Amino acid sequence: MKKIFTVILLVCFSLSVTYGQHTSSIKGTVSDEQNNTLPGANIYIPELQKGTATDKDGFYILDQLIPGRFKVQFSFIGYETLIRDIVISNEDLVLDVSLHQHAFQSQEVVISGGRPSSQHENAIKIETINATTIDISGTPSLMKSIAEIPGVDVISKGVGVSTPVIRGLSTSNILVLNDGIRLENYQFSANHPYLVDEFGIDKVEVIKGPASLLYGSDAIGGVMNFIKEKPANAGKTVGDANFQYHSNTHGLTGNIGVKGSGKKFNWGLRGGIKSHMDYLEGSGNFVPNTRFNQASLKSFGGILTKLGNFKIFYDYTKMKAGMCVLPVIPVITERGRKNEIWYQDLDMHLVSSKNTFYLNALKLQANLSYQYNHRQLRGDEPEPHFTLVDAKLNTLNYEVKSNYISSERSNFILALQGMYQQNRNQEAPEHVL
Repeated sequence: MKKIFTVILLVCFSLSVTYGQHTSSIKGTVSDEQNNTLPGANIYIPELQKGTATDKDGFYILDQLIPGRFKVQFSFIGYETLIRDIVISNEDLVLDVSLHQHAFQSQEVVISGGRPSSQHENAIKIETINATTIDISGTPSLMKSIAEIPGVDVISKGVGVSTPVIRGLSTSNILVLNDGIRLENYQFSANHPYLVDEFGIDKVEVIKGPASLLYGSDAIGGVMNFIKEKPANAGKTVGDANFQYHSNTHGLTGNIGVKGSGKKFNWGLRGGIKSHMDYLEGSGNFVPNTRFNQASLKSFGGILTKLGNFKIFYDYTKMKAGMCVLPVIPVITERGRKNEIWYQDLDMHLVSSKNTFYLNALKLQANLSYQYNHRQLRGDEPEPHFTLVDAKLNTLNYEVKSNYISSERSNFILALQGMYQQNRNQEAPEHVL
């Protein structure tokens, strides 16, 4: 494995030293059917993760672009989203578009089909739910909000512990991806939640049915891909803050984020918290020990050069989720917020790097990620061992993929991917395999 990583690094380094490309730009105006310009329309290239907005005259420009074939997305509130295929060469491209007024945006670029493409061009049916729908769902659980998609349900073991169910299958039969990276955090039963939240999420893409088998046997039930938020428009620095209060659990949910983009660099930082008391039923009784507390930190940075697009991400999640088990019923007699007995103490660190080299007709992707998960199960103080489970899971994923487009009708792909995983049980009496 070390030899593979060494070869990858040497290839990437040699390419960066020996290869350079001319950068170009696309520019134009965005208007409606009556040729009225549309100020504030969004222009975005998903593969490069670079975008901008039109000015007061409906004019836009995206520069420092690498030669190649891409999809560019034009969107504006109240108008149908337009997706165009473009070829960026050594000369600047002028692209004027006209958007049609519509009650909803009927097209969007989806990622989970294997490459960025519009939904109607994809042979795989991909359901999506965007960040706005998740925010207004009124539930503190991200997984419960996704249950609005037909065919998707959840198994809930409390306010904070929810496991997705797709067409009757769950746990190890569903593959959950964090922006394309498979999550590995002991998600082998309904009591073990996925360590992913809605903070910094642009949308969730869900693949159901036989098409999910393209992702392997682990995805026999389906695939959920949590797509990260887009970088800020070029030349902009923006921030946002979102807070919610849930009366049932006296729950507090909030996150603050800031991100910026220059001509070549983009960056972002976001932090969030969740804190909920025990769930209150309609009868006035509470469900003991369904309280949970969670904190997360997410950051990213990227650079777009003549050679390619290079991005690095870091996600940290800390979660304490109470368990409503028989031993807590006679002990917990009052609603509370602090986790004291019978709770899962979970930590996850995820570092990932996504790199794309554009070499004329050849596109080379080199992706690497490392996950560290620490799972502890706290019991009851009278027990001989307060910490019943103490396990550490280390996962390393790597992927190298070359994509050669010889013509408009031919596309050759050669890829290598793999995973190295190590699970270690500490001194706690119960061991996790």
